This record gives sequence, C-alpha cells and structure tokens, in this order.
Amino acid sequence: ATYRIFCRAADRPNAKARMADTNHPGSGQQIPASFIKPVKISGLNPDLKYVFSLAIYDINGQLIGESVSESTEPILAANPISLLFIRCLLSQVSYEIKQYTVAKKAFHSIWTYFVRTPAKIESSIRELSVENPLIIFELRYACVAESSISLLQKFINSIFINLEIFIKENHYYCDMITPTSSNRANQFIC
Repeated sequence: ATYRIFCRAADRPNAKARMADTNHPGSGQQIPASFIKPVKISGLNPDLKYVFSLAIYDINGQLIGESVSESTEPILAANPISLLFIRCLLSQVSYEIKQYTVAKKAFHSIWTYFVRTPAKIESSIRELSVENPLIIFELRYACVAESSISLLQKFINSIFINLEIFIKENHYYCDMITPTSSNRANQFIC
C-alpha cells in the first residue's frame, strides 16, 4: 500500500486540499506505507496557513475509498529556527534557572561562530596590550552580515548573560563610586 499527501494554501474559509493540489515539492508523491522517515513538503511560504489531505492506495495502485481524506485544520508555515538561535535561547533560559554551566556552554558555541582571535594584531594594539592585559577578539563580519536581526539581538543578550554569570561566579560587585571612596577587592568600577 502507498499514500500521497496533498497541500494547498488556506486562502479562504473552508479551504480543502484535493488530489490536484500537488504544486509544492513533496506533495502528491507516492510514498510506501512502510516508509518511516518524516515526509517533507517544501516551497511553503512562511506566515501563510496550509491545509493537507491524504489519499491511500492499495497494492494495485487503486484509491482506497471514494476520495482523499478530510483536510486538516489550517497549519501555519514558519521558517526553520537556526541552531544558533536555539542556543541563544538555551543560554538565556539556563541563566534564568541558574544552570550556569549549561548557559556558558551554549554561549561558547554562539561566541565562536561570531567571534575569533585575530591571526595578526596591529603593532599599536600590541603595544597597548603590553601596558594593559587585554584579550583581543575579532568579529566575523561575514557571519554577522548573513544573520538575522533577531539572532544578532539574542547574541548581544547572550554576551550580557555570560558577563553576569562571570560576575556572580567570581563574586564581583559594583558600587556607586564617589571621589572620596576607595576601591575594594572584586569591585567593578561603574
């Protein structure tokens, strides 16, 4: 036995997917009933709703029943979420529930995607780093250019989360600094 899936945009109330609705790659193809992998229908527009129906065929290729199944309720198509975006969310949620080890691991994979240690450092920066111990990083501009605004916002948020974890784990704190106050151990100057 085999089956076929049909798909159409739910562009009007009571839209039904029919046997002729095979415009999207993956729809209308004969699929063996024993096939256990997910079936992929592509070419769907994000933020549009679609309805699907199913036709089942016997061993001789004859349709079982009089027509295709009832159509599904409209289903909203969405862009796939990138793994980096999921890691940003994982970092944020892990921080919120105080699972700092998980948050830092998630952040590290995001950080290494967007940032690298430069191969060459300009002499003026090298001289500055001798006077002040600095760790210098370089932004991967190509990665930034191909990333969505929402991913970049989550990345920036992840930087602040990682900084907050560092402050908490190392017992740093920040006070209001006045001209008459003196610095104490583990104090950030704000």
